[in-house]
Amino acid sequence: MNNPEDRAVDVVVFDLDGTVIRGDSYVAFLLGFLKRHPARVCRTVFLPFFLSLYWCGLRDNSWLKIRFLSALMGGAARSQIELWAEIFAQQLVSCAVKGKARETIEKHRQEGARLVLATASLDVYVEPLSRILGFDHTVCTKVAWTNDGRLDGRLMGGNCYGNSKLASVNALMVDQNLPAITIAYSDHYDDLPLLKAAKCGVIVSPTKRLAKCAGDLGLRCEVW
Repeated sequence: MNNPEDRAVDVVVFDLDGTVIRGDSYVAFLLGFLKRHPARVCRTVFLPFFLSLYWCGLRDNSWLKIRFLSALMGGAARSQIELWAEIFAQQLVSCAVKGKARETIEKHRQEGARLVLATASLDVYVEPLSRILGFDHTVCTKVAWTNDGRLDGRLMGGNCYGNSKLASVNALMVDQNLPAITIAYSDHYDDLPLLKAAKCGVIVSPTKRLAKCAGDLGLRCEVW
């Protein structure tokens, strides 16, 4: 008779923005910090120009993320940022987490799966949010800090999205001696590498671009 403990552990990976929560948490986090520190509004003067370069295809998502982070939060003390991050994580749990996402997370937890939150959003608020929601592991974009404990304005290890997100999840799997990804949930086309790597890829209330290719790739679709 097989020992139940010998059964392979399911690994279930969830994207954050648009999947577990409604909307874009990154922009909301930055604007919330700006509201708490309005003197920083003068630092936003070049942001429309940066956006125009991105929209014209002259700069990529990672470059734009760094420009916004540096403008709105660069040089801020770690204590200030972490205080706001904890408050923001609680706000997301209270107001932005989808009911179906909660149900699905709890279902997989009850089944004994290892839960991974994998997102391009920032570690300063993703890690407390992940902890509150009961995830076992977190893969996310990490901010850099100066030696004197201030936000550097750059990213440590790059932007965790697309193929980089899959690489980070795979590194976690190796480090934790976990089996292959059992299920991956996401709403966004940039997560196709992750969805295709899972035994079962599930697109959740997907963007139009992702929905168009779901059938051809054999991805399951759910509305949350």
